[in-house]
Amino acid sequence: MKPTTAEMIKEKTLKNDATVGALLHIITAICAFLFSLARVKSLWLPFGAAFVGGAKKKYLAASLAGAALGYITNISSGGFAYIACSFAIITVRLVLGDIRLTRQPLFLSLLTFFALLVTKLAVIYGYGGSIIGVIGEAALAGVGAYFLAIVFN
Repeated sequence: MKPTTAEMIKEKTLKNDATVGALLHIITAICAFLFSLARVKSLWLPFGAAFVGGAKKKYLAASLAGAALGYITNISSGGFAYIACSFAIITVRLVLGDIRLTRQPLFLSLLTFFALLVTKLAVIYGYGGSIIGVIGEAALAGVGAYFLAIVFN
């Protein structure tokens, strides 16, 4: 039996939607990768974690993959601390589920701030730095997550 015109259009639309969705995830991963390579004072790499913190829930996996790949290339700068921070952000967001609070930019920025603060304080003596520097870096990540959350929405 020959498919109707409506069925053919529906099939093409579904293929295009899947292609567009896959393309958006790939673009998100590439952006997270590039953000994670951005440095401040040649020591701090807070922007990949900010990208993960500000990403929409459906792009969390892609943003984590991109940021983790970027941080792996910066192992000597403490990349594993940033990967741990990104996992902490995603864990809290997934545990809290779809409550309205998890979509608020202010919540996402505070979550990113505290996740980066805790993970960087845990490794401060191994990689060097000061507590004031860690607080500044965490604040930078929080502000970045706030603006990225607004952009994603």
